[in-house]
Amino acid sequence: MKRHFIIGSMLGALILAFGLFAAQAQVQKSKIEKAVVQFDEPVKLLDVILKGEYLFLHDEEKMAKGEACTWVYQKGKTGDFDKLVVSFHCIPVNRDQPAKTFTVGVSMPNPAIGIPELLDYQFAGSIEAHRVPKG
Repeated sequence: MKRHFIIGSMLGALILAFGLFAAQAQVQKSKIEKAVVQFDEPVKLLDVILKGEYLFLHDEEKMAKGEACTWVYQKGKTGDFDKLVVSFHCIPVNRDQPAKTFTVGVSMPNPAIGIPELLDYQFAGSIEAHRVPKG
């Protein structure tokens, strides 16, 4: 009886360890973050002007490969975020504190343009911000 208990305990521990390893591997496999933001006033992002509701999507794997890792989608007529307005390879920047909400950093309005320019964004709970490359 003791032997069955020991074997059962060892088997249970092995299954638990394997399950934790598999869950951790899946989390590390793909880290895509997304957030919806509403711009009530126009904001310039690279060569586009944003006003309204947008979906920001960021893919860690693509960033690590040096590919475009940020996509910004506008809500289409169907109500889905199906219109890609801009994509780019961001520049990661560590912050001292995690963001409490999705945050965007903007510059003061350029007198020549008259509207603020989006400089970076940061997802809620993350200490990493994503800087927009210079045009």
